[in-house]
Amino acid sequence: MTRTVIREQAKSSEYTLYLDGPARVPRSIDMGGSEPLLKRLRPGDNASVTMWRDYATAVRQGKVSQETADTPEGEPVFVCALALAVICGGAYGLYAGGTALVRARRHAVRGLPATLVPRGKEAAGAAMCTLPALVVGDFTSVPVMLVVWLGLLPLVRWVGQRQQQRSTGRHARPPVHTV
Repeated sequence: MTRTVIREQAKSSEYTLYLDGPARVPRSIDMGGSEPLLKRLRPGDNASVTMWRDYATAVRQGKVSQETADTPEGEPVFVCALALAVICGGAYGLYAGGTALVRARRHAVRGLPATLVPRGKEAAGAAMCTLPALVVGDFTSVPVMLVVWLGLLPLVRWVGQRQQQRSTGRHARPPVHTV
């Protein structure tokens, strides 16, 4: 161990342990707090670092151990939520692009189909459903998060259909067609 940095401030704190050792061990580790071990370490002290994959999950000196802030906990849930949101945008992009390509001549004459906007709203709603699913996933697991997200999709579809029904009432603005 080469040095420690403990800086406790109101808005931002730093608890870093700087190490020298084998190449696999990181040169610095965010400890997340000064208790119970970091504040006791001095330059030149020997400490054991628990590695899991590429993460330094704990530091130990003698019988005193401290977990670090360098853990993969929660990472799969966040990655899954991000992937779901990107998939929603990608699926809508494929739908809109495919519609434009397959019926390009018709759209050149009549204009773009009216379904593009509602489907875009539904895709955005499906992407937004990843946020409550992410919150649930933080407390449970990825499969439960997926079930919550899939359970919210019919609600998004229903809200989209309700908005579309209201916008096509007798007071709706007539569509503009240019020829």
